[in-house]
Amino acid sequence: MSDATSPVDVSGVADRLDAIRFETGHRRPRIFRDWTILMVSALARDDETYNDRLDKYAPAEDDMEQRRELATAFSEAFGELVIAAREAERPVIGDVYEQIGAQADDFGQYFTPWDLCRLKAQLITDGRNPDASQDEPMSVSDPTCGSGRLLVAGAKRLREQHPDTPVVATGVDKDATCARMAVINLALAGVPGKIRYGDSLTMEGHREWVIDPTDTDPAVREVDPADSEPDEPDSDLQTEQAALSEVRTDGGD
Repeated sequence: MSDATSPVDVSGVADRLDAIRFETGHRRPRIFRDWTILMVSALARDDETYNDRLDKYAPAEDDMEQRRELATAFSEAFGELVIAAREAERPVIGDVYEQIGAQADDFGQYFTPWDLCRLKAQLITDGRNPDASQDEPMSVSDPTCGSGRLLVAGAKRLREQHPDTPVVATGVDKDATCARMAVINLALAGVPGKIRYGDSLTMEGHREWVIDPTDTDPAVREVDPADSEPDEPDSDLQTEQAALSEVRTDGGD
């Protein structure tokens, strides 16, 4: 089992994304953003969005060989992410963002360290018990979820305490890239839930994804946020939502 306090090696991911930068000439923020779009599209089996995004790098009618090479490079970066997350036993895409962001002025967000996420999760979940009179799963919610680290930490903690009770996570973030990072983190952690790209204060929603992992293949489905009302937290979860807020500076997609 890995030491949660030790640094996570995400150089394999960063190196592959940098190789794409050298090949295409695009800047790091664009490549990282487009990588998250491609990977969420792949998880959702959304071929249209995937191909449209890849067209911005290598249109199919121009050079199919280059297109295949770029698609492979983006996929290999995701493979490295899966390996790093498995070895670290925690979400790591935020670490990739921060490592790349240290070399790019356009990246302006910093996510809560994993140790602090685990501490917050312990503080807000200890003492919570499933309602024996209901069949509803236990939930963790975050109105400013960032990369979803706190959602994963809360879900993991509840699973440790109540292994026989289902757990779901719901999160919202006003930054599209962060929302997609949270989708990826929940999918890789095997945590079912819902992530919305929107604003928790205005209740505005732009895009929304439902994560329904299986034992063998994380599944993501994009839904129309207009057809899905934001969850109304009960009194027990209002404190939880306040605590499950990642401390970060405002960035932008």
